[in-house]
Amino acid sequence: MPDEKPEQEFPVVQGQARPRAEHVSWCKARALEYLDRGDIRNAISSMISDMGKHPETKESMKGMAMMGLEAAMHNDAISARRWIEGFN
Repeated sequence: MPDEKPEQEFPVVQGQARPRAEHVSWCKARALEYLDRGDIRNAISSMISDMGKHPETKESMKGMAMMGLEAAMHNDAISARRWIEGFN
């Protein structure tokens, strides 16, 4: 079903935020699930939202979100994938 959200796991392990690299991988995997289903807008929204859930990735979204939103506005799956996969 296209409106179905990918399985979500809260980004906390034993009361602590998971390591940054692990969190970024989790964000990318969730966003790419949407993108692989052709849902560019939710892929970008998921990445922005999920990156904002970790103290070490929250700030990076302030400058990067606009690039992702531009890919979504133009319905550009190639740019969206490049944007999502570019986080490390």
